[in-house]
Formats: sequence, C-alpha cells, structure tokens
Amino acid sequence: MPSFQISPDDKIVHAELEETILQASLKAGIAHAHACGGFAKCSTCRVIVETGSELLSKPGEAEKKLANKVKFPNDVRLACQTRVEGEGKLILKRPVIDDIDLELTNIMGKNSLELQKMGEPKKLAIMFVDIEGYTPFAEALPSYDIMHVLNRYFYLMGKVINKKRGNIIDYYGDGLLAIFGLYESTPEEAALLAVEAGIDMNKELQKLNPYLEKMYCKSFKIRIGINYGNVITGTIGIEGMQKFSVIGDPVNMASRIETSNKLFGTHFLISENVKALLPDTIKIGKSCETVLKGKKGNHTLYEVLIPDTNV
Repeated sequence: MPSFQISPDDKIVHAELEETILQASLKAGIAHAHACGGFAKCSTCRVIVETGSELLSKPGEAEKKLANKVKFPNDVRLACQTRVEGEGKLILKRPVIDDIDLELTNIMGKNSLELQKMGEPKKLAIMFVDIEGYTPFAEALPSYDIMHVLNRYFYLMGKVINKKRGNIIDYYGDGLLAIFGLYESTPEEAALLAVEAGIDMNKELQKLNPYLEKMYCKSFKIRIGINYGNVITGTIGIEGMQKFSVIGDPVNMASRIETSNKLFGTHFLISENVKALLPDTIKIGKSCETVLKGKKGNHTLYEVLIPDTNV
C-alpha cells in the first residue's frame, strides 16, 4: 500500500489508491487544514514535497489553475487533489500547522459577549479598524484563502482586544468595530485600553505579516480610528438573528476618523475626546485638522505613534 511521511507530525500515513493526501491525512488523525473542504478552491491544504515527487499524481486542471493564481513553487502540491501512485520514499511537509490554525478550528462561531436585551446609555471608547489595500490583496487570492486569512487576522486582533477588556461587536468585510468601557471602568481607563489595544494590534500584525509573506508573498497594514462618547448599547434584530450593537453620533464619528487615515497618510488616528483622556506615556505624532462627513465645523485628529514598527 502506498504511504508517505508527513511533518511536523512525524507520522507514516498509509493511503488507499483512490485517496488523496488530504483524505489519508485526516483518516490518520492529522489536523490537516482544509478551509474549502477539499475542492481546490483554496490553498490551505498545500504540502511541500521534500522527497519523492515522482510518486505523486500529475496536477489536474483545478490544481493547475489555483497553483498559477497563488504562484506555487514546483515543490508545492494541493493535498486535496494529489494522490500517491507509487511506492517509495515520499516525504511531505504541511506549512499551515501552527497553534493558531489548530485553535481556530475549535473556536469558530463562539462569541463571549452576552447579549443585552434592553437599550442602555453608556460612555464608551469606540474603535473602527480596516485593512489598508484589502481589495488588491483579496483579488490576488482564491476566496477560500481570503476567508482563511481573515479568520486568522480577526482571531489575532480579537485576542489583543479581549486582553484589553474590549469587545468586538461587529465585522464588516475586512473591518471590525470594537468597544472599550462596557464593563466597570473610568473614561481614562477605557480610552487608554482602546489606544493600547490599537498599538498592540499593530505589533501583532508585524508577527502575522511574515506568515502572509511565506504563504502568499503578500502583507498588509491596518487603519484605526478611535472616539469616545455617549452611546446607546443593546440588542437589535429579530429573534434568532439578534446582535449586540452600539448606536449614537460618537460611533459615526469613530468611523469617519478611521477613514480620515486615507486623507492624511496615517494609520492610527484618535479624536480630541480620546487624546484628552490619555496619559503622557502615549506618544502622539502629528495633528490633523479636517472636516468630517456629516459633522459641522473642523475637527482636530491626532496620530498615535506605534513603537518599534514601520507603521
């Protein structure tokens, strides 16, 4: 029976003649990533062929199409499309294997924020985050790979936000909306936690980008806008499709602040309300005076500097 060795699991896997490498791996109990379910619509199940490429089936049209799009090197194959057709020394390595990939499998769909049924006034720090240059990034990759990247990205950003006692309450494409101060905290604490989260998210992105470079030869930056003010919190939507939400002018302003990064060539802007609540330990860069859509008069925004990054 044909077999292959796969790392970093250090397992010898036996494959039936009609089984793909992915099917054989999963049957052997290996947590082999496969975001699209094995239909050659993503590249997450890719394997690097270290030895024995002549023992594998030739790429079919679906694999060729994806390989050309993602620009696979010659030693990379799709596990969901490749079969072992001969016996000999075959050594494979799967690159999508780290703890984050494994943990993502277990937490998809979970939400730690309990729904609040009634509207309630709150003073909160509101954060909007968006990926810079997302459209060309997304256009260069298969749809399932984009889902894989976004899930990984949102997972990492979510860990930072949760650590700073914030809550992600909405996703919109490649963007997210988070709030700080929902639980007991002073205005100063809420503002500081939000800004610290933004700084740490940029630092976390510097760890994510090498992964993206290795997998897709691409990377990205994020844009952040933070405001502080009075909002109404509560649950909206029909039964079975409810979600926690925040409503109010400070939310709209936070969104405008985030988009203002495009105008000023910045990546992290905050309102005057937020800056007034921050300690001197937060390093502020340039100030930017602008008109915000839907708001009267000029508004001064402030750039938050990110230590030890190129952002």
